[in-house]
Amino acid sequence: MNNKRPHYDKPWLSIDEQIAKVESRGMTDAHEYAMEFARIGYYRLSGYWYPFRKVNPTTGKRSDEFITGARFEYVMRLYRYDEQLRTALYSALSKIEVALRVKLGYVLGHRDAFAYLKPAMLKDDLDVVAYANFISSFMREIGRNEEDYAEHFKNDYDGEMPIWVATEAMTLGNLINLMRCTKPEDRDVIANDFGVTRGALRSWFGVLTDMRNCVAHQDRLFDREFDTIPNWEQRPELIHAKKANEQYNRRREQLARISYDAYREFQKSLQENKRQTKIYGQIVIIAYMLRNLGDIEEAKALKKCLAAFPTDIPGMSPNKTMGIPDHWKEQILWNFNLPIVPETEDENAHGEEKAQ
Repeated sequence: MNNKRPHYDKPWLSIDEQIAKVESRGMTDAHEYAMEFARIGYYRLSGYWYPFRKVNPTTGKRSDEFITGARFEYVMRLYRYDEQLRTALYSALSKIEVALRVKLGYVLGHRDAFAYLKPAMLKDDLDVVAYANFISSFMREIGRNEEDYAEHFKNDYDGEMPIWVATEAMTLGNLINLMRCTKPEDRDVIANDFGVTRGALRSWFGVLTDMRNCVAHQDRLFDREFDTIPNWEQRPELIHAKKANEQYNRRREQLARISYDAYREFQKSLQENKRQTKIYGQIVIIAYMLRNLGDIEEAKALKKCLAAFPTDIPGMSPNKTMGIPDHWKEQILWNFNLPIVPETEDENAHGEEKAQ
């Protein structure tokens, strides 16, 4: 039996041919957006017209034909909304990253100015391979860092930076990897500043990394499924997101029952812990962190962006495409007249036990 997959053999198409192809499938106003085809590209735009492709009721798969009434105008509105969402998330993630730099530098610096270079100052069960990878990656960053502060330590000292300076040269990945190497009690201090246990914060590192990568690579966000499921614990500000995600997964299972192949793929995705969260579940984590940092304006900007979802486009549902639950604006998280209530020490310890 020959299992060799076919080689891609679709031809190159001119802009006019690309437009003709889209219009032949039912989106007849595509010719009005020739500049967008040239500036953004057919392949990137295809992610935004995907929701308008017809669904085969037997297999659940999308056909190449568009639904009746689909317009390229809708495609471009979704694209521009995605740009707005990406901009808001970039700003929010930048604030969280800066805060993480400061907090990690402050907590480790209290132990020793060079604690990050001294394994004895880190956790007892330190993974030496992970730590070596962190050091190697960090040193590469230092080597190509041409900021004045980096040159100062290279030229006037032995090159070793105190932790409160070193964190400024670290990537988000470096920060997260170093955080994983710190003592549990140090992680508790940092997690408490974000209003959660260290176990929950550890799960949020994946959220931050995934989202940062998507934003940096200009990936589509509004209709995206994420592999990382955050640990929402039982925080009253976050529990609605957990329930919304559970409903989303029940709907996924119902849709997968259309055919045997679709259900088999669904079961495989569950086993691999993939594609189980819509973007709202990630955004609430980011908003919660911002609120605990006291950055209310940044959290409000995220709320404004969510509220701007173009619900007037036919077939576009913020619940189905982004996982935004009904009455989300009424939730504690988005009510900025109500404070975020920190956990007690007992609750924090209990949450950590569950996370372990």
